[in-house]
Amino acid sequence: MSCHDIGRGLSSVVKVILKKLDSGEISADTARDLLHACRMGVYWCDGNEYEAMIQMHQMRCGYCLKKLSKGDTIYDLNDVSNSFKTEHNDEIKAIDAMAADYFLCRECFEKLFDSIAPGAGEEQRRYIEEKCSEDRWHYKDCRRPWEIDE
Repeated sequence: MSCHDIGRGLSSVVKVILKKLDSGEISADTARDLLHACRMGVYWCDGNEYEAMIQMHQMRCGYCLKKLSKGDTIYDLNDVSNSFKTEHNDEIKAIDAMAADYFLCRECFEKLFDSIAPGAGEEQRRYIEEKCSEDRWHYKDCRRPWEIDE
């Protein structure tokens, strides 16, 4: 049984970090480091990453942190092909370790995966688009009504 309280608690911290990022009080690099720490912090109590990251999950790129809009595409690091994961597991883990969240905008996904192998970004993006349902790789506001205070 997972601990939902730690994820919900860290979600409130994520919300503050994003507000400070959007207002210019902190840099994207600082925000990314703090957000990644929140994402990993759930494991202190058997929590869920998505609960901590719900304020940005599938709504912002986990690397550049830009806000996305309806119709924008976003790609999950976990959805790449198994053969690519097997061959490049350490490199994918390194990307995940430097990202705030594992959902990446098209530009960051392609740039980061091309750094692993030339052309891998487009190849893996196309794989995800063919393999996964469209709602999996498009912007989606996953927050519940009580988590929205905009």
